[in-house]
Amino acid sequence: MAAYNAGPGRVGQAGGLPLETLQYVVGVGQYRTLLQMYDAALRRYAMEITLAAVQSGDDWPELSRRLAVPEWELRLYNPFLANRRLRPGQRVAYTMALRADLITPIADGVEYRMRHGDTYFHVASSFGVDLDALRSANALWHIQTVPAGFVLRIPLADDRREALRAAVAGAPASGPPEAVAARVLLHRVARGETLSALARRHGTSIGAIQEANNMGRRTLIHAGQLLRVPARAN
Repeated sequence: MAAYNAGPGRVGQAGGLPLETLQYVVGVGQYRTLLQMYDAALRRYAMEITLAAVQSGDDWPELSRRLAVPEWELRLYNPFLANRRLRPGQRVAYTMALRADLITPIADGVEYRMRHGDTYFHVASSFGVDLDALRSANALWHIQTVPAGFVLRIPLADDRREALRAAVAGAPASGPPEAVAARVLLHRVARGETLSALARRHGTSIGAIQEANNMGRRTLIHAGQLLRVPARAN
């Protein structure tokens, strides 16, 4: 793992490995332990993960708008892409069960409750926070695992803090009037339901449901499937 991160020539050299590499090895070990402990649960939750193809012109804010997923959460589900520029054709993972419950606004930022598998490196990338600033705010070491349930204090600039507060409250931070008037429902497909029936029931279109769920032109849905349904607000 160290050779993969730092290069084979760095392993065993005088002077040791970079702190980033040591943290990487610790993080991989943490993932390995979680896979062993929670294999069945992880496989069940993985069935609710959807992959979206990055399109030409997509950046993180645009992809967030198109998928109706908060940008911080989109980055959090893609930790190894979170601080990189997106390229067309890449696959980005997201879930339809949004997790606004993980965030609590505070005076100078937000508090984030760590999940199993989170590392503070990935959290920093997801929220666009400098690592040293995050360490300082939480008295973290350079090489450290942070357990699930631990609440991280994340200092944010005013504009990012307000955008996050709007996302947590369920209100759009910006966008055209039609986006403000719309809402997205989570719907578990029942036996016998069709896309056309769902579209009629919620005052939307088949195309809108397909786009919200990255289905392309597919119309086949199955019982138990979780769908995002764009619907008009009452």
